Amino acid sequence: MNTSSCQDKKQTTTQTETKSETISILRSGLFKNYSPKKIEVADFIEYYFNLMYDSTLEKRNAFWDSKILTHQQDFFLKGNFEKQFFIQYQPKILAIRELENNVFEAKLEIEQEGFTYKIMNLLISFDGLNRPYFIDCLGEHLEDFTTSNTDNLTFLYSKKVQKNDILEQKMVVFNEIMDNLFKLPQKNISVIVLKNLKDYSKLLGYDYMTFLTYDGQTGGIAMPEEGILFSANNSPYYPHELVHLYTADFDAHYWFDEGCATYLGGSVEYPLEYHLKKIASQMDSLNFSNLPEDKKLDDDTSLKYAIGGLFCKLAMEEFGGKESLLKLLNSGKNDEDFHAALKDVFEVEIDDYDSFVREKLKIYSNKENN
Repeated sequence: MNTSSCQDKKQTTTQTETKSETISILRSGLFKNYSPKKIEVADFIEYYFNLMYDSTLEKRNAFWDSKILTHQQDFFLKGNFEKQFFIQYQPKILAIRELENNVFEAKLEIEQEGFTYKIMNLLISFDGLNRPYFIDCLGEHLEDFTTSNTDNLTFLYSKKVQKNDILEQKMVVFNEIMDNLFKLPQKNISVIVLKNLKDYSKLLGYDYMTFLTYDGQTGGIAMPEEGILFSANNSPYYPHELVHLYTADFDAHYWFDEGCATYLGGSVEYPLEYHLKKIASQMDSLNFSNLPEDKKLDDDTSLKYAIGGLFCKLAMEEFGGKESLLKLLNSGKNDEDFHAALKDVFEVEIDDYDSFVREKLKIYSNKENN
């Protein structure tokens, strides 16, 4: 989609201003008694936070010792936050303690106006020239996992999860289906199998994540650049996240990306229809006019996943088939692209979103079925 020159100039100015600003890391009152070495650790963390946004991948990776990650060593540190977020809401080092073998553990909090997103433990050591570097917690912990290879998939089981050959094969078959659907080279994937989200957090060195407050303690995440999939549901079978490893090769708005993964692979272990029935049962209290504005019904169901899935299902099954699905997945990532894609595939205008979605949800309504 074309943009005007004034928009381009405005974006460039914003980026320049952000780049010239620096992220400052807050430090707890404990620091007044800390040794110079611990202060050096804190200074390194602050230095790296700025490096995350203003340097090449090659330069950043030089500050990591990782046994499995090659492209996204700072993926879990950076999260989905932009630099401007950390400039406005400063991360805070709560404490630093020295472990054995010249390794230090720094406890870091990411929060926004009193709301804590995560508290994570960063491991920092020093090389022979006294240069600091991060130790990747994931790679260290995976040494205790059991490995199983099946075709293009490598399954890494935590000690709390029992190996399951049947579900491994089910995942292999689903990988083949995705390969045939998208006509992409079949992925070589490492599936990290965990008991639940608590164990996922422990694996990555998190003391706290917001999802640990949810009643349901299963979930997953895909890292397409690394070819890694986390399955924190006590099973090697996690189709939703596997879909993401394929859709990452396209240029999809996040609604279509999550929607496609939900359409083909379900969400929180439920198929798309489960979520659509739930939304249909609450239609009277919902407004679909402001899409892609998201709304969560509960910890399991949100419009982004379910209505995004509905769009992908309609494109594939009623509005042109695979060609239309690929139009959604290649339509672009911003909201203007989202609106243009819905108009292109479904011939629906923004003013008609509410009536269009309601009409398509009728089939999932108990009233309709009765």
